[in-house]
Amino acid sequence: MALFDNDFMDSIVTEGKDCDKDCKKDKDVDEEKEEKDDDVEEEISDDDAEEAEEAAQFDVEEAASIADMKGIRHPLADLNRDCHYTCLEFVGTTIALDKLDVACTESYVTATTEAEKEAVTEEFKDSVKTYYQKFKNFILKIKNMIVRFYNRAKNYMVNFIDKVISKIATLKVKELDTDAMKNSNKTLKVFQRATGPLSTLTSECTKLFKDYTSIIYKVASLSPNSSDSQVNSMKEELAELDKMKKDDIRAKLLGEMTEVSPTVFSNPIGDIKKAKVGLDAVNKTKDEIMKTIKAIEASVYGAKQVTSNVMAIKVTAVNKIVGFLNRIWAVLGTAVHHWLSPRITVVRTYGKRQWREKKEETKESFSLLEQFEFDSL
Repeated sequence: MALFDNDFMDSIVTEGKDCDKDCKKDKDVDEEKEEKDDDVEEEISDDDAEEAEEAAQFDVEEAASIADMKGIRHPLADLNRDCHYTCLEFVGTTIALDKLDVACTESYVTATTEAEKEAVTEEFKDSVKTYYQKFKNFILKIKNMIVRFYNRAKNYMVNFIDKVISKIATLKVKELDTDAMKNSNKTLKVFQRATGPLSTLTSECTKLFKDYTSIIYKVASLSPNSSDSQVNSMKEELAELDKMKKDDIRAKLLGEMTEVSPTVFSNPIGDIKKAKVGLDAVNKTKDEIMKTIKAIEASVYGAKQVTSNVMAIKVTAVNKIVGFLNRIWAVLGTAVHHWLSPRITVVRTYGKRQWREKKEETKESFSLLEQFEFDSL
């Protein structure tokens, strides 16, 4: 801001971010809810829990293929849309404050009395205070979006695994026909990382995310006095996040497709029963993005100044990194299916059970398992 010195701004920033609910302005219903607790909401709502349950139920009982699965597509779309709109809205707020700064500066310079100067000062002070209140609400909204989507996505995957476990239980498989597995010349087409523990696969999400988050900390380090060339350089680096499409993430996360012997999956039922433990690694990815958001937040409060082009790039960084995380979790949603797929196939093909003779009467209840069959079998 051009109008006043840093000491003046320091007091406004403090008042703005610490202001209680009685002095907040222009709040919508969501902001009021967020400001009431002044923290992110960690619990999943009843509606979201029900949606995750229904999506998992559909995918196990009715989906004819992975492409038809509901999975986490709906919360993904919500996160993308809401984050983009929220970031765009705050960039507009920043531009408006920038214009107000110019107007107030001109009014202050042309003021002829102390009373006029004091009026301009108060107008500017109130506007900047409101700006920081809105920034605080903006960051809180983003954090809540991340936590809500994390809860919805993980809740879906937990439900999906639970329902697959229930389906496997109906087969009443006590053991595998290991001799048939060893003597079989058939192979399974699987992704490389699908052969190991699910926790290893999900941990790749955190590693992949961390590999691409250094740019966010660079953006956070920009000061209000950063040159246009510095800002443009950050824009170019941020653009690299957009180049990492779902197919690229899938290749890094799952590896190449390969053919393996069914003996690679020596304990598929045990693996499936322990699958939910592997989802704990997803929480680390959520923690990583929260660190990047907090870094942006701290840099804004610490700067004591507002420059529209620097604020715009910081808000853009938030939008880009949320979109990147969105794509990682989208791939993870299908990666869980690809991890389960060969294990289900092994259980159905080599499990010692009685249902084989009753396949026709039980076929409808195994629509999910049917679509996991591989052509190689």
